[in-house]
Amino acid sequence: MKILSIVITALLLFTSSFNPQPQDNVTITVTISNVRNSTGSLLVGLYNKDADFPQGEPYMTQAVALKSSSDKKITFEGVPAGDYAIAVIHDENGNEDMDTNEYGMPTEGFGFSNNAMGSDGPPSFNDAAFAVNKNAEISFSMMYLGGY
Repeated sequence: MKILSIVITALLLFTSSFNPQPQDNVTITVTISNVRNSTGSLLVGLYNKDADFPQGEPYMTQAVALKSSSDKKITFEGVPAGDYAIAVIHDENGNEDMDTNEYGMPTEGFGFSNNAMGSDGPPSFNDAAFAVNKNAEISFSMMYLGGY
């Protein structure tokens, strides 16, 4: 019986050495295009929970002051593997809020990963989500209601 116990222990130690270790944290590089102007900043939220997207607490955030209206690159580093979604606001007036008109329609630009759009409001987390298990590059466009 003692030999059987030793063999099982050795076998468990041997097989556990072949289990893949969790991946190191990764980098997500986000390219945002179609920024209307160089006024204000982009407020970018990286979300990892359906319940928080897009108006709750993001997992990580970035605020990027605009100096031109060309495509913007934002980098999130040290991100664990998982499912994520991104929401961005073009905060043109610097009040750190999404401004709306009297009907609740956004008057500032916004965008979501996968260029996801909701039918009557923001998209769902699932529509905007993407899986990350290695360094990733995500691209999407800003949207402005009422055109330019």
